Amino acid sequence: MIGPQPPLPELGATRCTWDTTGAARGKWFLDCATFAARWGCETIGLWCSGSQTESSLDYRPVDTPTTAACAPIVQVTVGGR
Repeated sequence: MIGPQPPLPELGATRCTWDTTGAARGKWFLDCATFAARWGCETIGLWCSGSQTESSLDYRPVDTPTTAACAPIVQVTVGGR
């Protein structure tokens, strides 16, 4: 464990081809956040790049089911404030 509140610096996922709505990815994000919170994690940084140069992968969690699943657990902080 890294200190009293370990961070999870880069959590991200592309949407699988079989996950046509994004509901499975949304559930995965929520499950990961729930697991991390259970172990004392207070900070999770989302990896949301849509411009991967080495592939055509899109990590942006912008589909409605994903954003709806994440809404209860997301607090946006800009510039560390």
